[in-house]
Amino acid sequence: MAAALAAALIGAMIFGAAATCGIFAANAVLPKLQGFEDGPPGVDFPPAALIGGAAVIGAVMGFRTPPLDQLVITAIVTVCLVAIWYCDAKTGIIPDVFTLVPLGLLVIYGFVQHDPMVLASAAIMFVPFAVLAFISKGRGMGWGDAKLAALGGALLGVSGATVAFVVASLAAALAAWLKYRSRNAPIALGPYLVAAIAASLPFTF
Repeated sequence: MAAALAAALIGAMIFGAAATCGIFAANAVLPKLQGFEDGPPGVDFPPAALIGGAAVIGAVMGFRTPPLDQLVITAIVTVCLVAIWYCDAKTGIIPDVFTLVPLGLLVIYGFVQHDPMVLASAAIMFVPFAVLAFISKGRGMGWGDAKLAALGGALLGVSGATVAFVVASLAAALAAWLKYRSRNAPIALGPYLVAAIAASLPFTF
């Protein structure tokens, strides 16, 4: 038990540090982002909450003792997930660098591990989100959300990502209804997708 608790503490520290790096990365990119006039309103979210949430996920992952390579890759992806949350909440935009770079890393890892389902899962989850982005011309559903869906597919697999995204979509719809009952206003979906992906990570490996 002592070894498991020590692993949980180490996981919490690693993922907390990853979240901190994600916030720094987001702040480096934010000055270059220009939100749409009809996009979702910006939301200020305390960085400490994101760091704490990542630390909890890291603690659970550490306690479950996944293979070291998977723990490291997941921690790296966590940097990007936190940056995605922060950027999308503030501007309604998900920068490509935070989706495509970790997606490329996961695809390469999948090929090294002779696991073609990483790429297949990413493609399968990308398609429905891309169709919605195309139909809505990037307003109702953004292309950044579609790329984030591909990243979630690569991380969680088709079944895991499907469950996570259904929960995220329902949570986003409920939040939008509670906050904007009197008017039809857009809401950033990215933070909900990120939360669902992150909450699923400890149970993926």
